[in-house]
Amino acid sequence: MIQGVILAAGRGSRLGFDGPKALAPLGGETLLGRQLRLFRARGVGPITVVGGWRGEELRVALPAGVDYVHNPDFEGGSVVSWRSVPLREGRVLLAHGDLAYDESVLDLALKGGTLADPHFRVKTREEVLIWSVRDEARGLGRGTPAGPCDRFGEFVGLSCLESDYAEAFQRFCRDRSASDDYEVPVLSDFLQGNPLPLRFLERAQFWMNVNYPDDLAEARARLA
Repeated sequence: MIQGVILAAGRGSRLGFDGPKALAPLGGETLLGRQLRLFRARGVGPITVVGGWRGEELRVALPAGVDYVHNPDFEGGSVVSWRSVPLREGRVLLAHGDLAYDESVLDLALKGGTLADPHFRVKTREEVLIWSVRDEARGLGRGTPAGPCDRFGEFVGLSCLESDYAEAFQRFCRDRSASDDYEVPVLSDFLQGNPLPLRFLERAQFWMNVNYPDDLAEARARLA
């Protein structure tokens, strides 16, 4: 069994979208709807979606059989949302709710570990990078890698975790203080003591962290 978890608590203000960011339209569906469809097509389930900003809109948009968890402290970032997820037995497919990607990216994630894009474009200089030593993720940060590494790329935000690893990561997040809640330092600290297999995308594989209107337009064009 693979439990799906989608962290979708953010707002869509930078997109020019008034509702929950994950409900931004992508062709004939939404960002969230597309991920749910791809998860289910691969037998992922049960699936839990964590909402926050205008959470009731998100909850009623979910198809039957998808669980909803509300995070009232969504401004703290995805680590706060992750703390609230009831974990089941088995592996966990963990995704950010504002992702768009082709199906091959999800298939790569399901092989285990987490993903990086070594062909990323520097758009804002705020890109979150993840780096590896001997094919294991060892750190996460903005700008250049902060430690020794063999390879690095932009963090995709799509991971498939073994059950024990997911439980340990959740315990680690719950032990952090409120001032440490934003995801980048928390994830980096955890990876230093708990390396995770890191898989790199091929140049032809498309993914997008959808933050701005031009991101959404590109995702619509590439995934049409």
